[in-house]
Amino acid sequence: MFKSGKTVLVVDSVEAALRYYTEKLAFDVSDLVVDQEGERYICRAELRKGKCYIILRVPEVEELAEFNMVKH
Repeated sequence: MFKSGKTVLVVDSVEAALRYYTEKLAFDVSDLVVDQEGERYICRAELRKGKCYIILRVPEVEELAEFNMVKH
């Protein structure tokens, strides 16, 4: 039996990814988490389209070095 899960995508900008998934792919926003420290930005978003669930989030501090190596 298949159980549904949520796919987590780590992105540079949740705002940009959010625009793409909502405007181009017609996903609905089910939850937003805004960072209140310093600059206000969306650090996590949950999207839904039918039975497909996606979580967009920015990398944690520990992950930044790893992602920097992957990009180069």
